[in-house]
Amino acid sequence: MRTLGLALGLTLASAVVAGCDGPDPSPVAAGPPGIVRVAVDRSGLGEVFFSSVDHARLVARDGTIVADRDISEGPPAEMEVPAGAYALRVFTVYLSDTLDCDVDPVTGGATNCVQPTLQPGQVCELAVSVPPGGSIEATFIVFAQGRCRLAPGIEHVVPVATS
Repeated sequence: MRTLGLALGLTLASAVVAGCDGPDPSPVAAGPPGIVRVAVDRSGLGEVFFSSVDHARLVARDGTIVADRDISEGPPAEMEVPAGAYALRVFTVYLSDTLDCDVDPVTGGATNCVQPTLQPGQVCELAVSVPPGGSIEATFIVFAQGRCRLAPGIEHVVPVATS
């Protein structure tokens, strides 16, 4: 009888501990995934001294990166994600105008060159809610000196002429 009570007590304790995990903190909603489209507008940038790469990232409430990709001017970049609430973070990574090359002993002495990155520009963020099977759109607008704006919808900025 004592063995049965101990086994029953351990089973109940296991059930209680398993129940402590709580609900999944991810923002995933039921249904088909949605699409996030991000367009890039560099018309307000002016003269550029360094090459750069624009980058988009969807981050769940718990900090999990759900989608992460380079984006560029032209057709909007698309990311398929589970429906739910996210932070859309878009930024520009500036690249150095030099290449650092080293001999790579692992590849039998082949030269390996990388272009170092400089500090990223301002990170622009927009709270988004991706509907099941639906889509949302945003435009990443890049300005001089690493500044940016992230606007809902696909828009094209016409620079204001200065005299």
